[in-house]
Amino acid sequence: MARLTRVFGRMLTGIVGSMLLVACPEPRGAVAPQSANPEDALLAAHPRQALSMMGFDHGPDEALRAASEEIRVLFAIASLDLERWGDAEIIVPRVKDPVTRDLAHCYLAGKRTDIDGERRCRDALKAAEAAGRAADYLTDSAELGLAASVERNNRLETAAELLAALTKARPNIRNRKALHAFYDRVGWIKEDVVALEAWALEMPDDVSVKGQLIAALDRKVKGDILEARGQDAEAAARRLLVLDPDNGSWRFYLADALALLGKKDESAKERAAAVASGATPPKASNAVREMPDQPARGPQSP
Repeated sequence: MARLTRVFGRMLTGIVGSMLLVACPEPRGAVAPQSANPEDALLAAHPRQALSMMGFDHGPDEALRAASEEIRVLFAIASLDLERWGDAEIIVPRVKDPVTRDLAHCYLAGKRTDIDGERRCRDALKAAEAAGRAADYLTDSAELGLAASVERNNRLETAAELLAALTKARPNIRNRKALHAFYDRVGWIKEDVVALEAWALEMPDDVSVKGQLIAALDRKVKGDILEARGQDAEAAARRLLVLDPDNGSWRFYLADALALLGKKDESAKERAAAVASGATPPKASNAVREMPDQPARGPQSP
């Protein structure tokens, strides 16, 4: 890592300011805080910044001419984070170190949903452990590739356990975003809210975490109302009002929740307050429907 820092320190000469982010997982128009080195940028979920810090903004031809294999591998992983499979497919097979190559190939397999991705990833991680490789962005990537391959095989609980374990062991932003994206993708709203609440406590000033929590609670309260879970709906609506007190629309949810609980007077009061504030009623819900007797799934905390 020290050698990487020295190499990239020379590359950073003349690079100033923050980098504009585009494409998932970097929101268009957002500005990334400048990281100390490309690996830190990657772990902060800013792969485009990592590529810019390396000086490789224009494709794999430049990366292939780099002197260090470490740089080529980092380029491949950042490219995969930006969904540039083609760039990574050029780089990964040319990596000389077999452990490094297999870890990178695992992440590539997960992104492409290769049919043998799970076997490839488990073999790669086992070999890395036997070789005594320390956890880093590449082993993280292999763990993410394994979870993606397991998810592809419709073993959602196992995928959730893998992602939650990775996030607990290596709680960087990249891994946390992967767990959040999984919960959001498969509709595990309650688990998503639990994880985001924990991260919001750890990072109270992180606007993106707060925004994700609000969005997850919005989905949750809709599902709770659809399934007539009055107490859960009330708790979610009140939490939304704490997080976003200026949005009077949440009071419509609270009014619906109170009505489910038979609290007609309180419901009418909240609805009147929402109307008086000029808030717009929420759109009709298309939330994921969860049966009230559905057992808990996956890990309940990150």
